[in-house]
Amino acid sequence: MASSYGIGLRTVLPWKYEADPNSPYTYDELLFHLIEQVALDEEHEVRDLYDKETLMVSQQDSDPEAGVFMAQPGVGGPLDAESAGPILAAVQRVGRSGSLPQDFFDFAPDLDASLLIPGLPVTSARPVWQHLRIGTLPFEPPHPLAGLKCGGLEEHLAALVEWRDGLLTEPTWKDKPGRDRALACYAQLLPVLEVCRDHQLVFTLS
Repeated sequence: MASSYGIGLRTVLPWKYEADPNSPYTYDELLFHLIEQVALDEEHEVRDLYDKETLMVSQQDSDPEAGVFMAQPGVGGPLDAESAGPILAAVQRVGRSGSLPQDFFDFAPDLDASLLIPGLPVTSARPVWQHLRIGTLPFEPPHPLAGLKCGGLEEHLAALVEWRDGLLTEPTWKDKPGRDRALACYAQLLPVLEVCRDHQLVFTLS
């Protein structure tokens, strides 16, 4: 069984949720709800992607085809085309979504979080993968984000890099079956997380 990952909330939402005109929440409202729960300060910003199928409160202010929207505590909306262009180009380069085979997780830290949020502090403890901090969002059903676990994107990225480096350098991993496939998965996954880090995009895993 494979696990799906993606840039943005789409991966963890119910099928066709974002395009359903009867949805009780719009796509950008969910990002506002998320940042209100995890923000460190008034300047903490997270971003997500949208396209012409995405139901948003701010749709009338956005490019009808594709773009990026942002949320800070109390404020949010689509980025202008000049600001969004480099972000969309970076996403296109690495791919918006993908999947990981189940045996990949034999070669990775415990990835229990469904949502990775950029801008949360990285623990100073080492090795970092032993100290990943994960919390459950305090929403109640039927909220689409109810019960989902979230963690810091930068912290999880650092943990994954440590594991990848260990696979490359530690003799005990050298002949372990599945190692080469796991390294190929890291080569696919890490650039996506780096784009999320560099552009403040939410990452999801389901």
